[in-house]
Amino acid sequence: MFGAMIEPGFTVVFADEHLVVVHKDAGLLTTPAPGGTRCLVDLLEAHLDRQRFGRYRLAVVHRLDRDTAGLLVFSRAPKVTPLLARQFAAHKVEREYHAVVEGRLAADAGTFRAPLAGKAAVTHFTVAARGATVTAVTARLETGRTNQIRRHFADAGHPLRGDARFGAAAPWPFPGIALHARVLGFLHPVTKKMHLFSAPPPVWAAGPLLELVQNCQ
Repeated sequence: MFGAMIEPGFTVVFADEHLVVVHKDAGLLTTPAPGGTRCLVDLLEAHLDRQRFGRYRLAVVHRLDRDTAGLLVFSRAPKVTPLLARQFAAHKVEREYHAVVEGRLAADAGTFRAPLAGKAAVTHFTVAARGATVTAVTARLETGRTNQIRRHFADAGHPLRGDARFGAAAPWPFPGIALHARVLGFLHPVTKKMHLFSAPPPVWAAGPLLELVQNCQ
């Protein structure tokens, strides 16, 4: 069903009367911010209304940073919101990210367990490929703290490409940062069906990724 409904800034992947799954582009806020900047929630609610899905106030159960692209799920019904939220709180939602970090990671796989803001934070990673100055990784979240993947890799001395906020130094000509929420899986709270969504790679991950990234230096 991927790409069934495309709008500027996002794509609706799945929608029913209970929830909606979308793919957000980099550069778009998930929720409103001071100053009236457009955000995914406002655009998505307008889209659903135009498509005659009914006028519902979306409930946010997780977020992606402005500069991160990838998959998100929103609740569309009051009874669904706490059920989805509990899955996230219990770490039962499958979330997999693709990223490119600066430098060469020595380990082929590992786990970051450094707390963030005084709370437990756990990120598992595996190396997908190595270049001369970058490493492509797959990261899986066990917890979901703000900027968790970005901060864990930056604290380890390997900031994500394009992530100047957390210390990336090399140029990055692509939108956002080198982080993509490519897999999202959860149990539908009403139908009890398992849903697993996988998004196509962003432009910086297509083709010979490491060559593409290194040529931008």
